[in-house]
Amino acid sequence: MKRMFLLGLMSLSLASCATVGGTLNNGSELYGKTVRVEGAGKTLRTTFNRDGTAMTVQPNGQRVTARYWVENGQLCFASPGGSDRSCWVYTERLVPGRTVDATAPNGDAVRVTLE
Repeated sequence: MKRMFLLGLMSLSLASCATVGGTLNNGSELYGKTVRVEGAGKTLRTTFNRDGTAMTVQPNGQRVTARYWVENGQLCFASPGGSDRSCWVYTERLVPGRTVDATAPNGDAVRVTLE
């Protein structure tokens, strides 16, 4: 279950952090927004809060909360309890309503949309 949760969250990693207008991206476009991740016949929705928590709704309706942060050009997540932690490249800001094709860490093709 943790792995599926992290897979969904990590799929967003295509998102961004190099530089935007000469400044590092801090993930602020995610605050208070929901990101939809579609792939492998499943849809996950993750809502990002300003307090550094992200809540994902699994395909079965289960809600799972994790911590997230941006550092060194990566979007990082830690599972509840912190036992699973992963950081992924975050190279461009997500734009509301725009869907981006990406590859999940397990190789699955996913589509990510900032709602």
